[in-house]
Amino acid sequence: MSKALTLAGIEKIKPATARREIPDAHCPGLYLVVQPSGSKSWVVRYRFNGRPRKHTLGRYPTIRLGETKEEAKARLAKNPKSQSADARELARAALRAVALGEDPQAEKAEARRQEQAGLTKSDLLGAVFEEYKERHFPSLRKSTSHEIERLFNKRILPRWRKRRMAEIKKRDVLALADSMITDGAPISANRMIAAVSHFFNWAVQRDIIEYSPCVGIKKPTPQKSRDRVLSDDELRWLWLAADGIGWPFGPVVKLLILTGARRSEITNMRDSELLLDKCLFVIPVNRSKNGVQHEIHLSDLALDIVQSLPRIKSKHGLKFTTTGETPISGLSRAKITLDKLMLKHAKKESRDKSADISVPPWVYHDLRRSMASGMARLGVHLPVIERALNHISGSFGGVQGIYQRHSFADEKVAAFEKWSRHIEHVLGAKDESVAPLQRQKRSSA
Repeated sequence: MSKALTLAGIEKIKPATARREIPDAHCPGLYLVVQPSGSKSWVVRYRFNGRPRKHTLGRYPTIRLGETKEEAKARLAKNPKSQSADARELARAALRAVALGEDPQAEKAEARRQEQAGLTKSDLLGAVFEEYKERHFPSLRKSTSHEIERLFNKRILPRWRKRRMAEIKKRDVLALADSMITDGAPISANRMIAAVSHFFNWAVQRDIIEYSPCVGIKKPTPQKSRDRVLSDDELRWLWLAADGIGWPFGPVVKLLILTGARRSEITNMRDSELLLDKCLFVIPVNRSKNGVQHEIHLSDLALDIVQSLPRIKSKHGLKFTTTGETPISGLSRAKITLDKLMLKHAKKESRDKSADISVPPWVYHDLRRSMASGMARLGVHLPVIERALNHISGSFGGVQGIYQRHSFADEKVAAFEKWSRHIEHVLGAKDESVAPLQRQKRSSA
């Protein structure tokens, strides 16, 4: 049985005729290697992609156990960017990197190879992308630059950040697109191809690389403009399904129905964005897709949902959080349950119990289109609907957008109220639970 290594114990270890690896029970994966010559060093053993790997940390006593405050202070004074000289801290850092999908030993070998070849960090994709952001992003719309950065941070940089630009080939781009399609994100794969292609073309123009690995690559998935609109019955089934799934996803879905906001705009909602005395949800510039502040009127029904949210301590003021640090995630998985509950309510309401009932596929973004279509049916004019959705194209694009500065604030309030009353009517058609809720709220006002 292994024991926790100590400085005193290490000093007492004598060399043997064969190389020895002594595990540290205090940090699984960390080993002290003792050579027949008497030299000692530290290694970390781990598995990467199912294969055993060994990462050498360095020699003892240059790297020791339990670096003192004085030693740490002296080390940082000599080199502020230097790593801890404590073996356990270095081992834990390496194992954290493995958990995030990185291979410390491979990266160490790559860094050594680049150093021997005379390469610098400026050759790496991560560094080039930072230059790309600095030089090219100011010429783009904020919504475009936000989407490109989101794709790179989520899909591209985790794989290629430390790879040389010239080493990335067409097969690498295709492999990334294939993995995204396998993960169920075919449209995101199309967008990734477009973003990466533009990035590498920019790098060619800057003479950073000779050619783009994206030449000849087509979008992997045929893309059609969606026209899915949920019917009133489907909206009722979804609302009831949201009741069934409860916190935290249920309230999110209800607010998506009532506000037409984007999914991230709701899940990242903060206390500072809610002006409840004015019945407003204000999405700031840095959170709106088009970089324009968006004010959403909160009807009584929406206000009741917001005010009934559980209070979870969050230094960021997040309304939808379970940790207090980050917004909730898992809406895609929650939708599987929502679909099942919707189908259950559809079958329950069906008069023909023998009929083959189904609910056509839908996505969360369809709820924006459903609200827009519903408002149009209720007589709301198109420019007001576009303001309610925070669109800056359409009626507000081109020359007209330059001169059309009317905020439509009052018209938006009327539109959101009209839509909320319609949802109440849709729910009341089969479920009388909404009416008492509204009466109770208004009587207490």
